[in-house]
Amino acid sequence: MMSAAVDHVICVFLGTPPRELKMSALPGWRAAFLAFRTTPSPVDGGPAMPIRRALAQALCAHWAVTFVGEIGDEAAGRAWQSHGNYAVRRTTRWPRRAIPLVWTRAPEIAVHLFDQYWSSETQVALFGEGEAPVDGEGVVGEHSHARTLEVLLGQPGCRGALVPGVDGDFAALYARDEATLGQWQDSLRVACHAQAVDWRYAQTVAEFMRAGV
Repeated sequence: MMSAAVDHVICVFLGTPPRELKMSALPGWRAAFLAFRTTPSPVDGGPAMPIRRALAQALCAHWAVTFVGEIGDEAAGRAWQSHGNYAVRRTTRWPRRAIPLVWTRAPEIAVHLFDQYWSSETQVALFGEGEAPVDGEGVVGEHSHARTLEVLLGQPGCRGALVPGVDGDFAALYARDEATLGQWQDSLRVACHAQAVDWRYAQTVAEFMRAGV
């Protein structure tokens, strides 16, 4: 008996999403809002692995990514410590706990940004150019979105950020300018083709909402 084919979709919306999706426009920045759908629905929360790989590949096509999370068993300190194709550190400004950060240019490492904090909507993936990480010190943690987007504006070398929407089934991609947003969309189209993910544009809010179900 043959199993049913699995369909993966990333839907892009360039309008203004509903407030209940916990995403909004950012003055002075360009934005694309994303909805993820896999049929049949995955058991675990958040986007399915092909969608995760496509997003990670698109981010790392031109930039390095800094995100919240841990890789391996290394004991990260206050300074960035390199481990091959990624580096790790822990932030120091939070009084109750240190926040682990990962910096990488490798899609196979960046895909782990969806493992922790994504479905709880506290993940922040900053992407930028140059050899130095776009740092997240004092930016990440519980209820981090407002602080993250405010600090994002002043981060040297930062080109944008990917942050989850409600339940991790939606996301917002913020870009510094139209050229960066276009570059990212072109990279995502290529990555979707490589990962057998269907790329679509939503023309209306209703169409975008249905795409994330």
